[in-house]
Amino acid sequence: MEKVLSIVVDGLIFLAQILLLIGFHELGHLLAGKLAKVPIDKFSIGFGPAIVKWKGGSTTYQLSIIPLGGYVKFKGEDFDDPEGFYAYSYWRKSVATIGGVVFNFLLAMVAYLVMGLAFGVATPSARLVFPQDSGLSESGFEVGDSVVSVEGKEIATFFDLSAYSSEDSLDVQVIRPVKQLLIDVPPSGLKRPAALPSGLKLVEPLDSSLLEAGLRMEDSILAINGVSVSSVGEIAEYFTDSETLRVRVLRPGKRIKLVTSGQAIADAEPLSGPVVGRVVKRTPAEDAGLKKGDRVIEVDGVPINFWNDFSEIVSNADTSRPIELVWLHQGDTVKALTKAVEMRFLTDKYVGIGVTAYIPNRPVTFLEALWLPVKRTGQVTANICIALVEIVRKPTQLKGVISVARYTSQFRRWGFDFILGMFASLSVTLAIINLLPIPALDGGRILMFTIEKIRRKQFGKKAWTIAVNIGFIVVIALIAWTLVSDIFFSA
Repeated sequence: MEKVLSIVVDGLIFLAQILLLIGFHELGHLLAGKLAKVPIDKFSIGFGPAIVKWKGGSTTYQLSIIPLGGYVKFKGEDFDDPEGFYAYSYWRKSVATIGGVVFNFLLAMVAYLVMGLAFGVATPSARLVFPQDSGLSESGFEVGDSVVSVEGKEIATFFDLSAYSSEDSLDVQVIRPVKQLLIDVPPSGLKRPAALPSGLKLVEPLDSSLLEAGLRMEDSILAINGVSVSSVGEIAEYFTDSETLRVRVLRPGKRIKLVTSGQAIADAEPLSGPVVGRVVKRTPAEDAGLKKGDRVIEVDGVPINFWNDFSEIVSNADTSRPIELVWLHQGDTVKALTKAVEMRFLTDKYVGIGVTAYIPNRPVTFLEALWLPVKRTGQVTANICIALVEIVRKPTQLKGVISVARYTSQFRRWGFDFILGMFASLSVTLAIINLLPIPALDGGRILMFTIEKIRRKQFGKKAWTIAVNIGFIVVIALIAWTLVSDIFFSA
């Protein structure tokens, strides 16, 4: 029964996404048409016979029986009025036509805005881990190096490094930790926990006794009383006036200048502690009882110091036998047997138990709330355009509604932020597809309007009918191919 309910919920989320995406696209046409003063005969959400309809001015609004689509019918679009849609000026027709695409981009920005406000901005450390045969190793980097600048520009988080991925030669400055120290911190007499930032460094301690005990501003705290720590909350709760603390810190050494390439940096990942950031639903990790914030300390008797230690063991585990996990949950040690299984993320397959590493998040600022949705939409647009070029070379990568339904089911298990991110990407994808120069789509119509403008002569009904019919054949062929690709070429 639970599985049936899950399938129903997945289906409802999938239909809701399609309705919102297409409904908002058609709303863009409607409002742009009204802005351009182009009369609209009908606005429909869905196809087929109307379930309900009403009249608003000269426009008929309706909800139709088949919810997978919608349309706006401008007056004279069927060439039944010589003074209708095709008789209007180039700019008025183009504005009415481009409105749907603009609204899909706006919808993506709204989704990314909600993601930023609800979940904040991830701030992974610029402390690196990478394969031994990586180009970074050849350049003199060591696992644990913290990047502080690239080409003279400050690096605050791991994401800042992505801007340099295409560069051939980069001057990089790193801090290489050279000391691990044990320092006894006596009861501080603090009435509240010390203020410690997400970088786990002593930047603004509230009491000078922390410094008097031997801690320094640049120290990174690794463990307290023998327990590894990786978040502000974990550290702050220890610094009360109750007991003397044995604090293990990593004290940075001198700065080192190295030269490497953007491609080598792309092989690196942020080095993080073995703290669970997310537990995927209906996975071995959830069945074993792991929770967000738990700290993995041992797998099959092997001590775990960093997340990559844990992920390497699990990803290479034998899926036919159980593995023993030991972790800390709210200070208590928990043991459980579980099994690594083959999992899927989009089209990638891997062996895991259904957990991801903890990555610190911070709230967005006002300016970021305005800029980040635009930036993220631009990045996704560029990625989708690159993917379209790749699809020309490898058509089996083109996916359709069946894959979207599959990904909806996947992402619901990962969390609402994944669903929201997929929704934003789909909205951008719909906008870009509609801009393709195919006469049945918005981009093709604007192309024909532009040709009319250049030649200073409008196409007749016959030319438009032939062009649009050819366009529909192309669109139907593409849809048919996506179904074939979804069914027969699914990874």
